[in-house]
Amino acid sequence: TINDLIVKQWYQRRVREKKKAGADGEDADKAGEGAEGEGAAGDGDGAGAGAAGAGAGGKKSAMDEKYPEILDYNPDDDTDPGPDPNFFYDLEKMYARAKTTSGEGSTPSNFLTLFHSFGYECLKRANLHVLDETHVLFSAGNYIQILNLETKALTYLPTVGGRGIGSIAVHPSRKFFAVGEQGFEPHILIFEYPSLRLYRICRKGTETAFAFLSFSPDGEKLASLGSTPDYMLTIWDWRREKIILRSKAHGQDVFRVTFSTEIEGQLTTGGLGHIKFWKMAATFTGLKLQGELGKFGRTAISDIEGYVELPDGKVLSGSEWGNMLLWDGDLIKCELTSTENSNCHKGQVQEIFLDEGELITAGSDGSVKIWDFETIDGADVLEEDAMFPMEPMSEMHVGEGVSIVSMCKTVTENNDTNSMWFAQDAAGGIWRLDISVSLTKKAPELIQSYHAGPIRGIAPCPYTHMSASMGADGAVRVVDYLRKHTLVCKKYKSGGSCILWPGRQVDSKMVTLIGGFTDGVIRVMTLGYAEQEAEFDLKIVLQHALKPHKGEVTAMIIDDEGKTLVTGSADDCTLFFFDITSNYLPIGFMKLEAPVKTMSWSNSAKRVLVGLSTGVVLEVECPDSGEVDSSVTYEIQPGSRINRYEFKSINYKIRKAAYETVKMKKEEEQQKKLDKIKEDEGEEAYLEEKKAIEEANAAEEEPVFEPPAVPNQILKIFPHEDKFYLSLDGSDAGALYECTFNDPLADMPTPGAIRGKWVRLCGEPLRVIDMDTDTTIHEINLMQDGSNVMVGMGDGTVRIHKKLEGNGLLMGPPYTLPSHSCSSVNGIMTSFDTRFLISGGNDGNLFVYKVNHAGVELSLPSPSENLLKVTEELTIPPVDDIDDLKAYSIEEAKQKREHEKMLKTAEDKKIKVRKTIATLRSKFKKLKVVNKDLPRHLALIAHDFEMDPQMGAIIAQEVSDSKDLIRKQLAWNSEKHRLQLMKLRKRFKDVVATDRIVLHAVESDHLVSTFRCAKPSEAMQQALDDFKKKLADDPNGAPGSRGSDARRISTVIRQGLGFMRKQTDLELHGPAAVVGSKGGKKLKDAKANKSLAKAEERKSKRLQRELGWKNLYSRKPSENYEDPQMLAAIEDAKNNMGDFNLKTAKNYKVPESQRQGGTYKRAQLLELRRMIYMTKMNFNERLLALRDRKQKMITEAEDWSARLDAIQAKLPAGSIMDKPKVPVLLDDEIPERAMEYTPESLREFKIKYDEEKKRER
Repeated sequence: TINDLIVKQWYQRRVREKKKAGADGEDADKAGEGAEGEGAAGDGDGAGAGAAGAGAGGKKSAMDEKYPEILDYNPDDDTDPGPDPNFFYDLEKMYARAKTTSGEGSTPSNFLTLFHSFGYECLKRANLHVLDETHVLFSAGNYIQILNLETKALTYLPTVGGRGIGSIAVHPSRKFFAVGEQGFEPHILIFEYPSLRLYRICRKGTETAFAFLSFSPDGEKLASLGSTPDYMLTIWDWRREKIILRSKAHGQDVFRVTFSTEIEGQLTTGGLGHIKFWKMAATFTGLKLQGELGKFGRTAISDIEGYVELPDGKVLSGSEWGNMLLWDGDLIKCELTSTENSNCHKGQVQEIFLDEGELITAGSDGSVKIWDFETIDGADVLEEDAMFPMEPMSEMHVGEGVSIVSMCKTVTENNDTNSMWFAQDAAGGIWRLDISVSLTKKAPELIQSYHAGPIRGIAPCPYTHMSASMGADGAVRVVDYLRKHTLVCKKYKSGGSCILWPGRQVDSKMVTLIGGFTDGVIRVMTLGYAEQEAEFDLKIVLQHALKPHKGEVTAMIIDDEGKTLVTGSADDCTLFFFDITSNYLPIGFMKLEAPVKTMSWSNSAKRVLVGLSTGVVLEVECPDSGEVDSSVTYEIQPGSRINRYEFKSINYKIRKAAYETVKMKKEEEQQKKLDKIKEDEGEEAYLEEKKAIEEANAAEEEPVFEPPAVPNQILKIFPHEDKFYLSLDGSDAGALYECTFNDPLADMPTPGAIRGKWVRLCGEPLRVIDMDTDTTIHEINLMQDGSNVMVGMGDGTVRIHKKLEGNGLLMGPPYTLPSHSCSSVNGIMTSFDTRFLISGGNDGNLFVYKVNHAGVELSLPSPSENLLKVTEELTIPPVDDIDDLKAYSIEEAKQKREHEKMLKTAEDKKIKVRKTIATLRSKFKKLKVVNKDLPRHLALIAHDFEMDPQMGAIIAQEVSDSKDLIRKQLAWNSEKHRLQLMKLRKRFKDVVATDRIVLHAVESDHLVSTFRCAKPSEAMQQALDDFKKKLADDPNGAPGSRGSDARRISTVIRQGLGFMRKQTDLELHGPAAVVGSKGGKKLKDAKANKSLAKAEERKSKRLQRELGWKNLYSRKPSENYEDPQMLAAIEDAKNNMGDFNLKTAKNYKVPESQRQGGTYKRAQLLELRRMIYMTKMNFNERLLALRDRKQKMITEAEDWSARLDAIQAKLPAGSIMDKPKVPVLLDDEIPERAMEYTPESLREFKIKYDEEKKRER
């Protein structure tokens, strides 16, 4: 590449400079080689780099700063041995330790020491590797962790970059392992095992993170894959820390890379929607990486996670839907599936191994299957898209909810064959699997379990060294971090969002946990001792399950008295209040103006600070249980209970003031320069320089400083004294803003703007605490003793600031510890005695740090001390959990009950009215019977029973009106359906000139069909008419002009109109039939005379030719003679005939007379369409005539059949023969029958239609 050429040229120049430098440079090089620790740790570019630069002149140029490695790197020197084989880096001087700043209130560098990690990034690809018989390797946050499988002890190795780990890989000899970091220009660290010394550092392999690492089978090379944005595939000579080859792997995410175990120099990469096959090929320009992208063909494109290279070069890969794809070259040979009409796996195939002649697959469905290699290797199909079915030899389902991400085989002491494997579970587990085919194989064993995915909240125990955590996977875990042991884990269906461990104000035993979940449910849980032989020491018993919100519970808090629980949700924008003393009785909820992001108790009594996504802070007064009427609804009208503060962004004003300050200094310097020029050089030079400066200032683009168009979200509220401090995202990230509800500028006039200074206005923050970063602040808390402020950052770092005395929140210099893997810290708290600090992050890691106050290590309590205050068995009755995601919330259930109550009241009233009416009717009937028995002069007539004579007329009118309405509705429906039918006919039927009609032969299986032709459109006919008119207006014209196109159109139309001409006799009967019989006889009689005449003629012609040749040779000109006429003709041709290049020549131009205009081509296209239409229609007419002939034949056959029946009726039974079957016209021969209908067919259709509708319901 161009960069390589630049580097080479620069290197050659530096070599020349070194030679000129002489002995001083050589001494400096030697000094550089001897600097093992300092040179390596100083700038990260290898020992001796700085010294080499000094030897080359003592001053580094811009190119040296950009490419520091070229000082000791020769791209053309393949014999460079690299670092000494016995050289090791000093990791103690290089690893990413905590950063401290000296000054007042600074924190000692050893303030925090990692005590234990309860984290495992189970969702990261290939994050589990075997080192030896008893140790496995994985990464968690900013640490490499080595787990002893026997003692469960962990060994930690920090990284150099401090930004997390992208991938790890183990050397085939298991004497080394590689760690690919994350961050800007990350390194690959090669550690020796078991000494754990840093052996090599491979630099500048990618821009942001390494996605995958893989050693070659011989261990001499290392392949690395970069993450976004470069996706760089790099082949390393890792012992020499040199790049052998590199190439962009793909334009999208690439998941993994592996070397072929059989074919040297061949690699495979798989990723998002692709698989790629690579070769390290020798070209005339050197060794190159050449990749060939796999073509899926008719197979659906799939992400490729797992694959394996077979010994003969083929590749077997998995797919998203669970089948396996066998690749031969860059094409799919066949797709392997199960014979039970199902896929090989239910989901993505994550891993494929070829082990001891067997193929092993592991999928996201938690299954491990063993397949016969010989069957797969010889798999072949006849059709391109056909499946190759086969059955696995053995199958194992690891467990419910297990999703395997990767697998690695265990190692035995003598490298004996074994069937034990370790599996990485996306659900947070590490499994030991026995995948042997024997009947005595062991059941899957769960070695370790962790949170699967982000940790959403942590809650330390208020009285002992235990901590609870809530994961996005819905798991509640309680750990005893002093004993480094997990006490209990309980997983729920919905994901978790927050957790609380209340103190003795809520529960005297302090064994209660309160968790919020993404489905809007809060669960009150109690800890108790588990039964004997249980998986964990403790158990979690559900005490209450309540659903106050429709969506995720964003935050929960409990007041200091332990009486009120407040929950908030971002989905339904509500706050819900519970009375803890009344067994978590719902008090009510308030509807807020925007989603709830965070909450905290105000320093004022019984008031909650609520941070919204719109940058608004509300101070809400908590209602008491007795003052809210919840008989009809739980909703509480805010009224005067809420104070409102709207955050106004000031970052843009601060940046503007800083910019103006710099600009003012620049203007002062320019003015000083002008004054000096005026004094030294005179007025004319002064004016010229002033004009140049003004033009340069005018050319500079003035930056725009404006507040954000959309308010930034509030991430955290930290109340302190009578103020509160906010952290926000977006443009306001990286600082804490001191705010108050009682602004001292509220009653003061608005001050004017001052250039270069930020002038605070009413409603803006009182003070800005700059954290010297652009990273968001997700957590801020005080340590338990109030001595320090703990801050959890969005980049995974943990900050500690000493709290200083003074008005407001004053903090000392930061103590910054890289902890989590480039992800936000979602929880940071200390233990009850401030001896431990616990942090949980979005990377799923839970770290416990030992706190060393004043830099002095504290003695830890005995881990054997049992402080859990559970002295008896729990007697809590079983409580039904809320598992249904669509379950009603508390308010919805309340409204549903009220609605049902209202309906029941209305129904009871209806029933009562109906009973009253029935009683009156019964009495009326009895009265009518009594009246009928009375004498006529005493009895009432029917008219007397009518209470309102007009009632009958009103009812009759209502019946008539109802009939009229029904008639109108029916008429409307009838017209609607008629219009629909007419539109369908117009759209699909009327545009068709001839439908598809199939004509079947009578006594064979032959058939012929018409062309389904659409009628020519009006636009097409109009275009043809326009062309004909154009032809009539200007039949001639210059080449390329409208007249020229018109002549061509005339030719096209004449040819088109004559394409149906009748055939000539020559075309019909051939040339022999055209010659008459008499002409043939005359020709036969004259043959003899003609032969004699021709012989004499030939003889005379030969004599004439001989005389002509003699005459010609006598007039032959000399060799240099040129005919004047020919020369004139050539000159004329050069001047007038133009360029006669070949049509394939680049400079060939089409002559004007041969150019075809767009008008001509459009006419030709339209005429061709018309000709095609006429040809099809002619064929269709002939076929329809043939159908009419068949119909006539069928009618005649039916008549003959009827006559035969009459004749056979008169014959004796023994003399009757079977008559031929009369053919009939099939439905596809008369498709117009489909448009005919009768009332009976419509009724049948309606019955079928109604039945289909019932089945759909």
